[in-house]
Amino acid sequence: MASTLGELRTVAAIVVALLVVLGFGWYVVSGQSERQRGATLARLSFDLVRPIGQAGAPIWLRGGGCRYSLDRLKAPFNRVQVVVRPTPRLLPFPLPWIVARSDARNLLGLAIDVNTPPSVAFDLIEPNSEVGRRALRRGMSEEWHSAEWTFNGQPLKLLAPNLASAQEFLRHLPRYPAIPRSASFASRSSQRRQMSA
Repeated sequence: MASTLGELRTVAAIVVALLVVLGFGWYVVSGQSERQRGATLARLSFDLVRPIGQAGAPIWLRGGGCRYSLDRLKAPFNRVQVVVRPTPRLLPFPLPWIVARSDARNLLGLAIDVNTPPSVAFDLIEPNSEVGRRALRRGMSEEWHSAEWTFNGQPLKLLAPNLASAQEFLRHLPRYPAIPRSASFASRSSQRRQMSA
């Protein structure tokens, strides 16, 4: 009886040790995967903001994201900060078979100060993302008008107090590199409250 109890303890200790090693291995592998995805998204963001200015050195954040400022800005930009945050794809061990949520989106955020107020106010959003749904509710509560808009082949929703001005502005934007389908959009003018008053 005592030897059976001793064998059970040994087996239990081996199982616990094996689970600890597997959990740590899963943590290392998933963390490396997130960092690689974050680096890929950061490089994509460098290309996307190139028409505005030159990307400075990134500061890496937990979860594979980063933030950076732009140097050598073109007019009318005074200061631009960029945040890139990939949506976590891998769930904690022991659920490796659940790899990604179908509605998960990566985030590219821009904080922009300009020398002159923008000539047009609008939101360009992906209405199926959580950020997009919030922006859509906010725009509709302010009685902004909406229209469908395709940006680099991706269907989005355009909200603006004056749709004609926003559409004219967007038609003159430079063509950007192809944006992966996993990108999420939400754009908002910081001057919009002053302009709509």
